Amino acid sequence: MINGDLLKDKSSILTDEPMNILIGAIIIIVIIIVCVFAGITSGGILGRGRIIEHQRIPVTIRRQPAEIEEYNRQIEEYNRQIEKETTRRKRREEDRRRQQEEEETERRRREEYDRRRKQENEDRRIKARIEMETRRQKQEEYDRQMEIKIKKQGEDIKRQHEEELRKAKDKLRQIEQEEETRRIKQKEETERKIKEADIARTRRIEEYKKIQEEEIERNNLYVNTTS
Repeated sequence: MINGDLLKDKSSILTDEPMNILIGAIIIIVIIIVCVFAGITSGGILGRGRIIEHQRIPVTIRRQPAEIEEYNRQIEEYNRQIEKETTRRKRREEDRRRQQEEEETERRRREEYDRRRKQENEDRRIKARIEMETRRQKQEEYDRQMEIKIKKQGEDIKRQHEEELRKAKDKLRQIEQEEETRRIKQKEETERKIKEADIARTRRIEEYKKIQEEEIERNNLYVNTTS
């Protein structure tokens, strides 16, 4: 759009310069015609007296309508040129004004676009910071929950081990008690069997002694009988 303005301004300069020359030439010609017409009609402008003036009157009168017509034609042409130039100037001013409005609209559009883009970038940065802070809080919460879970699992494992150790101790104590009871019972059983064996042996010895005594007594009785 700027290059178009430069080209348009250059073309307007190239167009205005010959037009200004033409207008200047037309003005000079009009001034000359007016001066000549004024000198011919007033008389004595050339400094030749009344005779020359009377001699030139018929010619002047004969030439006056053509000069006036030419003068009017030049005036009309001048007015047409002025009107064309005025129209061109108005058109150029209108084009320039429209160009300025378009540039202003484009500038505002770019400013609005830049503002929206800046706002969008700022919104994205804020959103990214919020998301980062949210992820950080979630990670901290996850780590805290994992720490609690690991600690609880450790406590559960410790409590389970303690419970298993207590059960093992109780089982060992029960086995020891059962072993002690069995040992006591076995000792009592052994003592009872030994006592019963001692009683049986003592009974057999007494029976054996009684049999010996009876045998001895029978022998003594037999001896006494035979003697």
